[in-house]
Amino acid sequence: MMGNSILESFCPNYGRLGDDMGARMKAVFNVATTKPEELEDPDRSLSILSNFLPLSGQWFLMNHDLVGEPWTDSGFDPSVASIPREMLCVWACLYGVPDIDNGGLAQFFLNFTGAAAPEMVEGFQILEMPECAKVIERAIGVFNGRYSRSQTARRPILDQLGEAKGGWSEIFSELDEQLGNAGIEKLNDQADQFLKTKYGIKTAKERPWPRKEG
Repeated sequence: MMGNSILESFCPNYGRLGDDMGARMKAVFNVATTKPEELEDPDRSLSILSNFLPLSGQWFLMNHDLVGEPWTDSGFDPSVASIPREMLCVWACLYGVPDIDNGGLAQFFLNFTGAAAPEMVEGFQILEMPECAKVIERAIGVFNGRYSRSQTARRPILDQLGEAKGGWSEIFSELDEQLGNAGIEKLNDQADQFLKTKYGIKTAKERPWPRKEG
């Protein structure tokens, strides 16, 4: 499941905390408060989120219900989401980069996160970050035509590549370095600007699209 996975990339405990905003905020951000009910207030929650996340991160966290689960082991289906395809591609970048920052491209592809790699290429292009798009495209190319959306299917291929290279981390070591030099640090600013200029989103409470039912 990927519906809440981007939230886990921002907030590792999110997926295990259910739907209680107060519990999520306290556990994720270790918020000290004598009034947990305050965290059920969207304004209070956003006030806290703004100290941790950029606008784009806040927006996807507060509006994750519009995303649905477009990524599965069998592919990418943007029709299940309530937001446009290009928003999903931007989301893919915001979702994937924290995983790469944490453990490199090897960890990214070993985890379910790697299912969104093709949309990350598209997302970086949308965000006018072409060098980052090229690196992710090269990383997909390391699979020599065997790239799969399925984490289970990618694992034996990565094991094989890692054995030949001397470890998983060595598979993408050069590409990790290239990504670090490709302007990846501009992601949050570019994503924030995209939300503002393309869709007029200036706060996480703005929802230009209705939620799809069914």
